[in-house]
Amino acid sequence: MIIALIPTYGKRGYLDEMLAWLNATNEVDAVEILRQDEPLGSALARRTLIEQATQKYGYDHHYLMLDDDCKFNRFSHIRQAAAILDNEHDIGLVSFPLGGIVQHGYAEQIIVKHCWLMNGKLLAAGANYTPGELYDSLDMCIQSYLLGYRNVVTREAFIWHDVTQDNSIRWRLVAEGKQSEQSGIRDRYANYIERLQEPYAVKFTSVAIELHNSCNNILKQWQGQ
Repeated sequence: MIIALIPTYGKRGYLDEMLAWLNATNEVDAVEILRQDEPLGSALARRTLIEQATQKYGYDHHYLMLDDDCKFNRFSHIRQAAAILDNEHDIGLVSFPLGGIVQHGYAEQIIVKHCWLMNGKLLAAGANYTPGELYDSLDMCIQSYLLGYRNVVTREAFIWHDVTQDNSIRWRLVAEGKQSEQSGIRDRYANYIERLQEPYAVKFTSVAIELHNSCNNILKQWQGQ
């Protein structure tokens, strides 16, 4: 199953259009929505939604994390992207690019961004959004890597994300003093990060690389690869 997770609040975004497209195309099997009167912050909202969804469905599924301002079209082949997870079980996150040419396969990157499909096994292993995290995508990618999973950007499909800093929930909460502008990632992963340029550039220490390789080998042995 592919289960779409959408945190939302108020009348923001394109939620009605998103739900209509998901329903009409049969690209996902279920949709779970977290409606908020006031935004919790993206990391806490996503964590809350994941915990509710995995309690309901379990971990043997793919979870599609969306924002409420995503846009789809005929190139948004979510099931084709999910096939990457079906074929290679040591991939944790399959991210959708913002645009470009739809091709076959994927590009492997340590840090991916935008909306993505999550391997339920990655969540079962303990990866989840850190409440209060400013750069939650960077945080999730680091967790996935340290647990031995690989992160990729699909060439099979793309999904648009219509967001600017002016209408971003993240930066609204920073401006209101409800969320720190500092991510805390540098301190939290001090033993694993040699150099960090937030939000999407990181160089890991040899300790992190060895941990990733060791965990990845274990994953492949479990899966008989």
